[in-house]
Amino acid sequence: SRTDIAVIKIDEKGLSPAEFGDSESLVVGETVIAIGNPSAEGIAVTSGIVSVDSEYIKMTGADNKTEVEFRVIRTDTAVNSGNSGGGLFNGKGELIGIVNAKISSTDVENIGYAIPSSVCDAIVKNIIYYCFGQECESVVRPLLGISLQVVDTWTELNVSTGLIEKHEKSQVVLVTEGSLADGKVNVGDTVVSIIVGGKTTFVERQFELIDALINARVGTTITLRVKRVETGEAENIVIEITKDCLTVFK
Repeated sequence: SRTDIAVIKIDEKGLSPAEFGDSESLVVGETVIAIGNPSAEGIAVTSGIVSVDSEYIKMTGADNKTEVEFRVIRTDTAVNSGNSGGGLFNGKGELIGIVNAKISSTDVENIGYAIPSSVCDAIVKNIIYYCFGQECESVVRPLLGISLQVVDTWTELNVSTGLIEKHEKSQVVLVTEGSLADGKVNVGDTVVSIIVGGKTTFVERQFELIDALINARVGTTITLRVKRVETGEAENIVIEITKDCLTVFK
């Protein structure tokens, strides 16, 4: 319920799965298309634009009592009951999100949300890795023991694409005693990048560090690159993912 994604195993041949697109390359104003079964009246298609490329929303979970938080794409594409679980596609027909919520109010029209495809892909692989043939039934992710805070935000023009890109500077504001990061990361350090499974992610938005850790596995190492608060110099920190640092999101 804290990720809003489930994995179903089926035995079937000849299926044509949707092609995943890069949800992290979405820009505000880009055309998106939602496909679903609104009000159980049959498959329908609506189109709109990306209103916000990434934000967090809080809502009541599937148990109708627990408050949960999701990172989502906001769109003005018409979304109705029955669209949830349906795909949000870009202009190339690539899946860039899974529709999961809307604002329901007489004062608001066409504010819908979708879980980014990059998050969906990481969650699906995480569930299969930790749960297939195991007793675990939910997403498992490591906790490094650091808390980040965005201290600066700015935009830049990407001359190669002609698009405006948003950037954030995230500093460490808390290091939990006894955690994986204790003694390695200091309060005031700036997180530059993280390497997980051989893939380097530059932390230009705070959520990129959080999302990258969904791909970390027990027994592997990650490399965190930070800029030291004392010297301003960049330094690589190698951290081994242990079973003790795992937490289960039910």
